[in-house]
Amino acid sequence: MLRHIVTIAVLASAGSAAAQDDIHMGAFNDAGSIISDIAGNAAVGKSIENELRRRQDEAPKVVAASRAPSDIGQLLSFRRDPRITEQVRAAIASDIRRGNPEAAEHFLKVSRRFDIQDALAREGLTPGSLVDVATYMVGVYWAAAHGTTRVPTGKPLRALRKQMAAALLRDQPERLRGVSDERKQRYADEMLIRAQMMASILADYARTPNPAEQAQIAKGAREQVRKTIGLDLLQYRLTEEGLVR
Repeated sequence: MLRHIVTIAVLASAGSAAAQDDIHMGAFNDAGSIISDIAGNAAVGKSIENELRRRQDEAPKVVAASRAPSDIGQLLSFRRDPRITEQVRAAIASDIRRGNPEAAEHFLKVSRRFDIQDALAREGLTPGSLVDVATYMVGVYWAAAHGTTRVPTGKPLRALRKQMAAALLRDQPERLRGVSDERKQRYADEMLIRAQMMASILADYARTPNPAEQAQIAKGAREQVRKTIGLDLLQYRLTEEGLVR
């Protein structure tokens, strides 16, 4: 299946892309380090998990009131420009093309049909928020790594978003200060396009299972996130309380 080949190529390109000192492609690694902080703080021991369960609803408010700067909303959001999305898409395709020109062209064709707004809006998320984009990306890759075709929705995804927001409010404001809307969008679109490609093939497998290909995709998804983010998604369950061990 060509889409399977394309998805594997997208997975492979992320590792090499993150190593490039390129404004279009290096963004994934930067965004990944933020996600690593988020997910790593979500569940690293029983006591932390218990604390998260008790304070999940109030943690973002407490942190925001005590430590977050007054402009935190601006730090986490950005204005979108469709030209940047196309530049990021073209850069991913260029990286894929080095190994498989046909896969690169198919990636462009398929990815241009994605509705970025719709994919996130169904879960109450917005593509103009780094927190929301990171939530969607981690949710999709968690599903892929665990070999399921069901992308998390509803309460688990909302709980994951709370964990991410709390971690960003606590740890990341200074890293985000001064980052332009353009740069934020490059971070976001790198994650979104790859996540949507993954979500698309998971939907294909839900209709027509292929255990051998799905195992390959699961392995690739796990390795990509472990390599670029430093998080082993197989060590976590995604529940109504978010990421837990």
